[in-house]
Amino acid sequence: NKGIYYPAVKPDSVRITTELLPSESYTEIAFLYMQESELENVVRLSRKRAGEIGGEAIMNARVGVKVKQTGSFFSFPIYDRAYFVRGVVVRRKGPS
Repeated sequence: NKGIYYPAVKPDSVRITTELLPSESYTEIAFLYMQESELENVVRLSRKRAGEIGGEAIMNARVGVKVKQTGSFFSFPIYDRAYFVRGVVVRRKGPS
């Protein structure tokens, strides 16, 4: 929604759902992708960012972990882990 701005929402009130919400009830604001080294941080920052742009929910959210081998110590692999949240930031249509 280029050029459309919404009032900020408190991060604690931003809902994260794995479901698709009815399109007639919600307006898609943005696609969100966040990645952090700790799960708690990525969830907190995702809610914060969605709230800053006026999102009331992150729908169809996927929360997961990416693991990749970054090296080895003798014959033992060393892994790097990053948690992510991705989804669509939405806001209810009409007055909230």
